[in-house]
Amino acid sequence: MADSESDAKFNADRIYRADGRIEWSCKHGVGHTISVPTKHHEDETWWTHGCDGCCREHALDAITGTENRWNNETDKDEGDLEAKALVVALRNSQWTQSFKLLLDDVFHLHMAKRNDYTGSGHPLENYRRSAETAGISVDLLMLSRIQEKVTRASHVLRADATAVKEETAEDTLIDIANIALLIVNKRRTEKHEQS
Repeated sequence: MADSESDAKFNADRIYRADGRIEWSCKHGVGHTISVPTKHHEDETWWTHGCDGCCREHALDAITGTENRWNNETDKDEGDLEAKALVVALRNSQWTQSFKLLLDDVFHLHMAKRNDYTGSGHPLENYRRSAETAGISVDLLMLSRIQEKVTRASHVLRADATAVKEETAEDTLIDIANIALLIVNKRRTEKHEQS
């Protein structure tokens, strides 16, 4: 089985738990925990699973890179390729899970701010009105908002503190991501409507 086939098989064997854990179901049907919510990374109980936690040590070793017993290039049977796929996933799952949660945060902030700014109106109504008042395009207005946010983030990150405690540097960076994604979505929608 080629590595790409092994990776595809690994992805098909994922189990997404309601508590935020992601498990990989091995060929024996055992769910091996490969990712837990960030706040529980150091809690051993979150890494144990149905088999008794036997793979936890290997999972942590794979993540930290202190042991890589499964990456033996001389053994190429199916079990070793599954294990290799698991090791790769373990190394990347912490980052991937964290990034996915961040994207969820971006989306939830967008929805909350959309409600505050536009209510049930058009998602870009606030930008349209501001652009009209300023006499510039909506895209340029949105870019100027990004620049404003970049300037704030630059000052806040240098000082490592904020005067406005309710808006952290992280909040500002998420705002930048949201506005940039709004521009992309606006342009894609317009392009689709024109075709």
